[in-house]
Amino acid sequence: MLLPDIAERQVLSSIETYKDYRSCIERNLRSDCFSVHKEAWNFISDYSERYKQPPPRNLVNAKFSDFEFITPLPISACIDDLLEIFCQSRVYKWLNQDNNIKLLQHNPRTFVDNALKEFADISREQAKHSYIIYDYNAMQMLEEYYATVERRQKSGMLGIPTGLPTLDNHIFGWQPGQLIAIVARLEIGKSWTLTYFAMHAYLDGKKILFLSPEMPGREAKFRFLTMHAYATKGYSIRNSLLVSGATIDVEQFKDYLRSVEDEQRLIIHTPGEGTVFNLAYIDDAVERWRPDILIVDGLPLIATEGNTRSGKDWREFLDASYGLKNIAMSRDIVVITSSQANREASDEATHPSITQISYGDSLAQACDLVFSLAKPRPEAIRNTHRVLKMQKSRGVRHLESTIYIQFDVDNGIIGETQYNG
Repeated sequence: MLLPDIAERQVLSSIETYKDYRSCIERNLRSDCFSVHKEAWNFISDYSERYKQPPPRNLVNAKFSDFEFITPLPISACIDDLLEIFCQSRVYKWLNQDNNIKLLQHNPRTFVDNALKEFADISREQAKHSYIIYDYNAMQMLEEYYATVERRQKSGMLGIPTGLPTLDNHIFGWQPGQLIAIVARLEIGKSWTLTYFAMHAYLDGKKILFLSPEMPGREAKFRFLTMHAYATKGYSIRNSLLVSGATIDVEQFKDYLRSVEDEQRLIIHTPGEGTVFNLAYIDDAVERWRPDILIVDGLPLIATEGNTRSGKDWREFLDASYGLKNIAMSRDIVVITSSQANREASDEATHPSITQISYGDSLAQACDLVFSLAKPRPEAIRNTHRVLKMQKSRGVRHLESTIYIQFDVDNGIIGETQYNG
């Protein structure tokens, strides 16, 4: 943890705009959060409130000769650091109060009750919130609109590309804050489809956190490799040969591996020994890696808070569904997950409906977009293609047409195709 002096100077040095200052206020940063540079904070705060912009640095230096600006950083991370220190100091201060020490010695139950209340108050104050004030600097909405127009004109995307042209043209990519679900029966290809979405986010320069509660990390890695090698180099590095250790074109394999940039943008998490994927674990992983998109391959295998096993009834499934939606919203990222259809959807060529999602329709309620995946009707393409259908849409027009996907997964060849049979 940083020293208070460094953390405070980070915050003050990173307030470069009035928006930065408002971020501090909205995160409940106040005078008593500062123990070293309180007067400098008070001056910057008063000036920003009065003039709607932070004071020039030379003015701050003239008033506070002992204060030295450092390189500015993203303001949100700086606020996090300072609030962590403030939280620690409040906890230490409360624990070291004489009356609390005596209470612990003579009445530990009351001490615990008081501690829980105090720490809950601290936790609530430190929580991250997002505020939008409608009539504050209302003209900024015009700037935001123009920025949206520019993004769409530049790339045709507002969010992260899906890799399916029909879908991208309709929804303009996955949007931060969205929870998306892919639903299908067993062995239809949910995991491969999620890997395809991950690869196209990767090709767009995004960071992906891929959580696989069921599939071994080695298998998940080889699936991505097969698909990415074909997409970027045109190489057919068959997945079945990789997994089984059979003979492949080693020179082609080496050439592909040399082309992969060492950027740590695809992080594949699988459960370690004695660990369980629950919502707290997932949120911690998101906090650590800060991905643009989180992919959870198998929602039914996610345990809810306080449970050490994956939930198998509708209440735990409900908690897990809304928990992922909360992570999407609070972390401002895209979250895509998969779930099985129940036995009522027995025909692999019939799209399961929302009411046929295992453990009820709570996932569909939490999701912004729900897609079903099925095999096509024509027998001639049954084993080489899949069909994607939008079952629910919130915030976008519903897509009525289905999307045919070529599905030669062993060679990594997946993508939208036309079928006119």
